[in-house]
Amino acid sequence: KREVALKFLLPHILSSDEEKTRFVHEAQAAASLHHPNICTIYEINETDSQTFISMAYLEGESLNELISRGPLKPTVALRIALQVARGLAAAHENGIIHRDIKSSNIMISEAGRATIMDFGIAKSIHQTHATRRGTKVGTIGYMSPEQTRGDRVDHRSDIWSLGVLLYELIAGERPFRGDYDEAVIYSIMNEDPEPLVRIAPDEPPEIWLAIQRAIAKKPDDRYQSAAEMIEDLEALYEDVKTGSSSRRRAPRTSEIYRDSENLSKRLFSARVFATLLVYLIFAWAVFELSGWLVDRFSLSGFIVNLVLVAVLSLIPTVWILAARSGTHSSRWSTVAKIGIPANVVVLIVILASVFSGRDLRATTETVTFVNERGQTVERAIPKSEYRKSIMVYFFDNETGSEDHIWVGGAIMALLQADLFQDSFVYQRSSMDSQILHQLQKAGYVDWFNVPWNLKRNIAEDAHINYFVTGTYTGSEDSWAITLRLYESQSGRLIAENTHNGDNLFALVDELSLKLRRDMGLPERYIQETQDLPVAEMVTTSMPALRDFCIGIYAALFEQDWPASVRYLERAVAVDSTFAWGNLTLYELYVAANVRDKADPALRAAMQHIYKLPERMQFLLKAEYYQYTEDPEKLLGVVQMMVELYPDDIEARTILAGVRRGRNERELAIAQYNKILEIDPSRSEFLQAIGHLYLEMGTFDQAIEIFESYLEKHPDEADAYQALGLAYETQGKYNEARANYEKALLIDPRRVHVAVDVGDIESKLNNDQRALERWAEALELAETPRERARVHSSVRNFYSSRGQIEKSIEQLQLYWAERAKFLPPLAVHADKMYDLCFFVWGGRTEEAFDIIETAKDQLVPPYEGQLWIGYLCVYVELEDPDKIEEALGQLNAYIDAQNIGHLRGEAYWGEGEMEEARGNYEAAIRNYEKKLLEDPTDVLMHRAIGRCQRQLGQYDAAESSIQKMLRVYPNNALANYQLALVYHDKGDQTKAMHHLQKALDRWMNADPIYKPASEARATLAEWES
Repeated sequence: KREVALKFLLPHILSSDEEKTRFVHEAQAAASLHHPNICTIYEINETDSQTFISMAYLEGESLNELISRGPLKPTVALRIALQVARGLAAAHENGIIHRDIKSSNIMISEAGRATIMDFGIAKSIHQTHATRRGTKVGTIGYMSPEQTRGDRVDHRSDIWSLGVLLYELIAGERPFRGDYDEAVIYSIMNEDPEPLVRIAPDEPPEIWLAIQRAIAKKPDDRYQSAAEMIEDLEALYEDVKTGSSSRRRAPRTSEIYRDSENLSKRLFSARVFATLLVYLIFAWAVFELSGWLVDRFSLSGFIVNLVLVAVLSLIPTVWILAARSGTHSSRWSTVAKIGIPANVVVLIVILASVFSGRDLRATTETVTFVNERGQTVERAIPKSEYRKSIMVYFFDNETGSEDHIWVGGAIMALLQADLFQDSFVYQRSSMDSQILHQLQKAGYVDWFNVPWNLKRNIAEDAHINYFVTGTYTGSEDSWAITLRLYESQSGRLIAENTHNGDNLFALVDELSLKLRRDMGLPERYIQETQDLPVAEMVTTSMPALRDFCIGIYAALFEQDWPASVRYLERAVAVDSTFAWGNLTLYELYVAANVRDKADPALRAAMQHIYKLPERMQFLLKAEYYQYTEDPEKLLGVVQMMVELYPDDIEARTILAGVRRGRNERELAIAQYNKILEIDPSRSEFLQAIGHLYLEMGTFDQAIEIFESYLEKHPDEADAYQALGLAYETQGKYNEARANYEKALLIDPRRVHVAVDVGDIESKLNNDQRALERWAEALELAETPRERARVHSSVRNFYSSRGQIEKSIEQLQLYWAERAKFLPPLAVHADKMYDLCFFVWGGRTEEAFDIIETAKDQLVPPYEGQLWIGYLCVYVELEDPDKIEEALGQLNAYIDAQNIGHLRGEAYWGEGEMEEARGNYEAAIRNYEKKLLEDPTDVLMHRAIGRCQRQLGQYDAAESSIQKMLRVYPNNALANYQLALVYHDKGDQTKAMHHLQKALDRWMNADPIYKPASEARATLAEWES
């Protein structure tokens, strides 16, 4: 449902198989690019023997049409060149060279956005050499010298073309011209273009210097990257736009300096330059000092700035007089001419700042971003070093009544909501899953009456500056709240304050204000920051607040989803404008699978979104855009949240999740790395990075990350566990086991590692040792999450040996444990991936019953997960028509939500469908696509080998199946398939060897398990 442009290629362009191969390689590479200044390619296809490209439809005109009306203003030319350079930088970073940058290949929208078109002859530096050496590809007037010779080109050829384009924009004509192609080529190879100063004498000469560097004859003399050229163009653009020369930077090539006759006339003398440099450094230092004085001592910014004016007036005067006392009278003249006007300009700027009521600030920085409506927004945010991080815990009940225990959670929630208004404060919630997991591992079911030491250790491990505890007493008529602020690292009590009153909301407002002062936030910012009463952001109703807090407790600590929903419904019934309550109720409806009520709750929250603090507004919008299936706005909102709250780990976690869901793994890794910079203790994100690198098949890089982490944290079990996983994924079990054992030496009660060791024993056919390790792990397990991990491995153990009934027993135990810590939505969605077990065990109707149950539970937009279940069942039933039907629905779901990580599942399903229909070559292509999505899915090698055997490609089939056996040497299915391959090749000795390995593995297989029965029949046939 989008408007696209179709570009049909003339038949002679793809006149040979070689040309077609080259085109497909290059077009696919170009289609992988996604950037605002690059036209998106959606598809390369063929119809009626005509090849076409489907690309984004752009309104506007080509740059060639724009130039035809005359030269462009420098600001316009530089703005366009900058956008083209940014697009090229993105392409070059992805290994793509355009090779045909010219004015007719650039589209300009009405808003002035430049978009690079026609990547049809682009070249990937990673591809095989499908392009013939010695073939000139491009447009003559824009070609680099190496391109005209037909030599191999790299990204610097695009930089040449951009230099030619910039010359054309300023001059209105190209730098290299001729009456015929050979003349143009001779000019490119041997002549220098006419200097811009002769064609456009009024234009800044620095532009000509940048162009000269871009079109240097030798690639080594040009800009070495688009990013390097962008740096100069940005400075030039700023100078030309503002009319200032203070930021102008001449390009850095010595050849250009030699060629620039006018440059020496425009340089200041060394003494003048030194004078200005010292003056500017001094001014910067005083600016920083003034900001520090204002913030540290809460001084008046107006008074401090007046003092600053006086100081800056005095220093340059003394400096100039000192210069005048030198032996050369010219020094006075030069310094005075430059220094005095510069001093006047600076003083005017400072005075304007003072008398416009603005302070000189050292604690903020400006960020610019585009919001979800496409509007550019500029905001001042605190610099990282000035932000304070804090963790607020439940307050302890000292009223003597269990009826008031909810107030401890209410004070925490209200305090968090109030602190959300302050951008200088970053909160790590004591209710996030990782923190709660630490709490439960310590043996506590909730936060009430948790020892102070445990609270401090958790905050310190999370690299949080401060943590808050407290107590309360009284009743609805009179409350007394005592808040204690501690420094996490030292455990030092920073402040203790008690506030009394009959209004809980007003008391929290007082506590929050005092807390921010006690943390040392600048008084000026406390006064300037919007500080709405907390009741305006949450609810004015105590009954609504009470039900809200009790409902959250029931969900998080008791996993009582129905009770949680009932309490939240009561809360929003009392106060329908309770936006936070409606958002939480929506999340509970989704988690508890209450389909018909989720939509009204979310829309009620959006109706009153203005009541929420800004950070919570972003969270609500993210939920809304996910629900309404608008993935681009979802991405935009989360990116905004990260821009405004760069230290907010939750925001970056959400962004990384969105990127990962879109299969943009490198971008997800960037966010996880940023989180680790903020909080190195969050090793679960290191695990996530490792998993992503493993998914990408870059095992060495994953191991390198884990080993570097080990150097810094040699006593952390997590690091050894992650490294063990990296080796296990490659089938290097000795190295994996060694690392797991080291992790267990550090933490003998780490259940997941004990399970991993059992997994290795199972893969090596050490069945008894595997079962013993899992039994030990089950005894150690203290949480449902840990018990579920054990049952998962035991389930896989029995299924790999064909003991399906035992496998299903473990599967059901696994589901039961997961239901104790996951909401019903997640439980039902996960079940869709496990239905194959029931088909293997002859319980297909039961599998369909599970899907039907989930159908009534999965709320939009998650109901698309049902088609994973159908796909798994129909694949095992080998029903290609039903597989096709399920794939159609699954692909629609993937497209609507932009769920990139599910595309691999769709490729696998398409492979199974084609194989069931006997289309083995098509099946192989889809299995290979699945491997590109997930290189660690070695099961695909067995599937590919299975199809290759059907095609009579026995050597290829043998090679494919052996790739799986390198990771799973005792896998029965792979050994059975390899036995069939050797039998077809006539090598009966090897065939019998691998068949026996499979049968040994299936020794106790259930009679109904089809592969084991077929293997036994095969043995009987061969022996007869």
